[in-house]
Amino acid sequence: MEPTSEERTLAAVCHGCGVASSLFLPIIVCLVIYLTKRDESEFVEDQAKEALNFQITMFLLAAIGYLTIFILVGFAVLMAVWLGSIIFPIIAAVKSHSGEKYRYPVNFRIV
Repeated sequence: MEPTSEERTLAAVCHGCGVASSLFLPIIVCLVIYLTKRDESEFVEDQAKEALNFQITMFLLAAIGYLTIFILVGFAVLMAVWLGSIIFPIIAAVKSHSGEKYRYPVNFRIV
């Protein structure tokens, strides 16, 4: 069944909020949408869960980057996290807004 316009918009918001510069805002937004819509829409549940897992993954990788910054590996990790946190959520938001289920290429499935 094709997702409705509202479902596609909510899924795009979940992915798009990942571009926000705040550290915890994307996690909170994705979690709230996931918890409130998981019983109503399979599409929103799937995409909110995917976005939430990606945000948690980026948070953990950023923490590793900050912990390893003193041995210079952290700079590369933080640059990759920064680029990934901008590029992949934009792609995901566009795909999910068109009704496609998006899977991030680097994602720990936690939730």
